Amino acid sequence: AHAQDAYTLRPGDVLEFWLAQDEQLNRSITIGPDGRLSLPMVGHLMAEGKTLDEMELETIERLRRYYTDSLDLTIMLQPHPSHMPS
Repeated sequence: AHAQDAYTLRPGDVLEFWLAQDEQLNRSITIGPDGRLSLPMVGHLMAEGKTLDEMELETIERLRRYYTDSLDLTIMLQPHPSHMPS
């Protein structure tokens, strides 16, 4: 049996970004109606339809040019209440 499919991000979901190397980048961001979000030093990202793992990988790739150390990034999800199973 296959494991349940990973949750894919949607507009209205809130993502909590936590970067150990730079607490100034730590913040909560709501995915906009267009499915995008914006982070300092990262720019605009299409979030809609991606998993948290995909968002972490893409964010790390964009931040890698600014840091010499291995990046420790965590993204936590707060789904929009309308996206929660009933």
